[in-house]
Amino acid sequence: MAAELARAGIYDPGCEAMGLPIDPRDPAGRPCFLCAEMIEHCFPRQRPVRISAGGRNWLAGANFAWLAANHVTVSSVRHEDQEADGAVLEAMVEIHRRTGGVFRVIFNGAGAGASIPWHLHLQMTTDTFPIEGLGPGRENDYPLPLRRFGAASGPAAGVAAADEFIGEWEAADPGHRVNLMVAGEAGAPVIHVFLRDGRRPASAVMGDMASFEACGDLVFDDPARREVFERADLALARRALADITPREPVPEA
Repeated sequence: MAAELARAGIYDPGCEAMGLPIDPRDPAGRPCFLCAEMIEHCFPRQRPVRISAGGRNWLAGANFAWLAANHVTVSSVRHEDQEADGAVLEAMVEIHRRTGGVFRVIFNGAGAGASIPWHLHLQMTTDTFPIEGLGPGRENDYPLPLRRFGAASGPAAGVAAADEFIGEWEAADPGHRVNLMVAGEAGAPVIHVFLRDGRRPASAVMGDMASFEACGDLVFDDPARREVFERADLALARRALADITPREPVPEA
């Protein structure tokens, strides 16, 4: 990825010799792509927007490996691990509301699609996800365990209920993870919680799967697998989601 961005004139690899902080968990050994100092020196053409939401300060900027319309990455100004808590949920709902409900806001758990799990970040897009067409009360019809919060109880109550549910799920097993998506009307956002297991991050037909895939999109980034994309259908999507379904019983909301 870094080499491709450098060829496009987006990334300046010379910044790697500037002594910028490097997270020891990064196998590439490069400065963190989501840190403010890294963005300033390594992505000189990027002009991130500073926002405050959920008690945190964030930087919002274009996602260079965009997957959808108006694909934006929103990273915490502070270098901290990719973990979902009530404040992160609150930030997702607040950002969604401040866009007038136009942007969907997603979160990839560490071990559930997050490519930089050592730096807290969200993603946004104006595209509609297939999961948004699933009618109320039909969560159990979805191939991947799904719970939805917020539409009837109001944003604050929805955040509290979702936070409690996620906490119980992740506390039940050290491998448990989540993907999250906030969508719906600005005044009545719906928090979608997809239950994941970090030991089952990938599908045999799709490879690694994150929130885009959990929400029903089929994302292929390998030209060599184009034939899979060309024969993709509902059956393949359901099979891919079944591949990453946790084996443990799913608790009720």
